[in-house]
Amino acid sequence: MKDYFTTPEIAEICNVDKVTVANWIRSGRLKSYATAGSENRSGRYRIKKQDLVNFFQKQGWPVPDGLRLSKYKILIVDDEEGIIKIIKGLLENISSELLIESETCPIKAGMKLMSFLPDLVLLDVCLKYDSSKESCELCRFIKEQPFLSGTKIIVITGYPHYIPNLMEAGADDSMKKPLDAKELEIKVRKFLDIDLIPETPTEK
Repeated sequence: MKDYFTTPEIAEICNVDKVTVANWIRSGRLKSYATAGSENRSGRYRIKKQDLVNFFQKQGWPVPDGLRLSKYKILIVDDEEGIIKIIKGLLENISSELLIESETCPIKAGMKLMSFLPDLVLLDVCLKYDSSKESCELCRFIKEQPFLSGTKIIVITGYPHYIPNLMEAGADDSMKKPLDAKELEIKVRKFLDIDLIPETPTEK
């Protein structure tokens, strides 16, 4: 699912020419992000989906069905509320399309999985429990449930020696602590198939 659009794509969506879209950008009516080194080339601007939706709404135009925001669901499982808060903050900066819930206990997380049906689970090795045992069991549980067949798992740990067992139990990827925000963004976007946004934001 696209998370940003080019000026030609917006021109096609709005049934106008590219010059009109460029004028919207230059006048500040349409917020844009310029790719690195192309600040003076309107054809290289990128517009986030949320900003395009906001533009339609400000103009009083109906939002096309293809632009209506859908939510990707992410479940964070970590035994520390402080870490959960940090991860939530990082995720909220990645995309406006994320619906985030959390659980501090791997056992209770199993119940949450059945009702929330996440697209992605960020699973920390919970040291309050039996080292990686509970986390491995949760990985196996997810992979064994037909209704979670599309759910991906990224395990997070400060103890790399746990990673092989977690991967064998069904984890799709791993991250070591301390978390790197850019690495988390790349992995989340990969598994949820969300397009990367240009790195150089330039509000117009």
